[in-house]
Amino acid sequence: MKLIFICLFMFSIISKTENELWDKANTLFKKSRYNESAKILMEIEDLYPASPRIKQVLFLASKSFFLGKIYIKAIETAELLKELDLQYSNDDVDEILIKSYYALLQRPERENKNLNLIINLSDKNPKKYNQIRQRCTDILAYDSLATGLMYSKKGNHLVALKYYGEIIKKYNTSNFTAEAYFRCAEIFHHLKLEKDANACIKILSMKHKKSIWYANVLKLSLNNTKSNAS
Repeated sequence: MKLIFICLFMFSIISKTENELWDKANTLFKKSRYNESAKILMEIEDLYPASPRIKQVLFLASKSFFLGKIYIKAIETAELLKELDLQYSNDDVDEILIKSYYALLQRPERENKNLNLIINLSDKNPKKYNQIRQRCTDILAYDSLATGLMYSKKGNHLVALKYYGEIIKKYNTSNFTAEAYFRCAEIFHHLKLEKDANACIKILSMKHKKSIWYANVLKLSLNNTKSNAS
């Protein structure tokens, strides 16, 4: 009986301490002292990992890290929460992940794998994250275009086609899709594959008629016709 009383007493002390930390973290959060709030929340996570409110703790911690602009920690905490419960505040957790990864894009050490992750998460709510998704798609498409142009200059046309094709297949909503079709047509003309070149021209005429790349491909086609005639 005495042992039970001691256990209950200790539990009461632990609960009181945890509640005090939780209340303090919430107070700091409401005062926009996000980094201090996050520090206390992670202290709760460390001291009381089996707490019934651990999911709330992790969610508020990830939000605090994000608002405090400690984006890597925000991502780590949000991902830990998703490991515990994939459905917990799903949209809100995804929003923290999307916006944290997007914030990291502004840094020179950005990683393209994170761009694909943002796109995949954004697909769950495309209207809400349309601008972020478009920005990520354009970055990836531009990287493929730049790589394709590099190989084209080296005369390695087949490899260049692979990268242009990547834009057309994977990033067809990007602002570089019309140019990708033009570059493909340019190579096909060079390789005397007129059927394939015409297929690219047809798609440009249907989907990108107002684009400068459609006007350029018509000039290219005209010059090629004159060259063949002479």
